[in-house]
Amino acid sequence: MIMPDIDKLIMNCVVVGTGSIGLRHLRLLHQSCEGQVAAMPVRPERRAWLMDQGFRVVTSWEEVARLGISCAVIATDTTYHPNGIEAAAKIGCDVLVEKPLAVDS
Repeated sequence: MIMPDIDKLIMNCVVVGTGSIGLRHLRLLHQSCEGQVAAMPVRPERRAWLMDQGFRVVTSWEEVARLGISCAVIATDTTYHPNGIEAAAKIGCDVLVEKPLAVDS
């Protein structure tokens, strides 16, 4: 969804997981944000394809921190959500997590 007549958001964000939902978040953020938007694919073989599509690709949370990214969208398989949430929180990112939050409490 593109918001007409509204200035683009200025934020730096990483999308973790680049399956269908992660890719949707990535495209929307790329279109809607003035800041850096990066992809952190789970599968290494996705990196080249994402770069060919014009997306910045990061490979570690250390790189995310170096870039000054402060927002993370966790769109991995649900079993990986807790690890992504913890890693993002450790570097001070605000986090949006795709549902469900976790497979168990």
